[in-house]
Amino acid sequence: MAKGGETDVKGKAINFFQALFDFSFQAFITSKLISFIFGFGVIAGGIFGIITIIGSFTRSAGSGLLMLIVTPLMYLAGVTVLRIWLELVMVIFKIEENTRR
Repeated sequence: MAKGGETDVKGKAINFFQALFDFSFQAFITSKLISFIFGFGVIAGGIFGIITIIGSFTRSAGSGLLMLIVTPLMYLAGVTVLRIWLELVMVIFKIEENTRR
């Protein structure tokens, strides 16, 4: 069986690259990429937040202090929304797996 127990619709074991180039869409790669997408979003959001804070301090101290308060709140909101959307995607794929049986 493939790593992570991934199979196509017919129950045949597959790996990531076989699923990626499966033009019949019998296997899905989204469930394999979801953790990477979330991790990328968390890191990219953190980098963007730091750049925003630094950029605000270069304009003025008041702007920097305001962004020092607002940016972490927006970061948490963004990560929360990203997580909810990715969980919804996974729920859809779990429904598909359960209806396949």
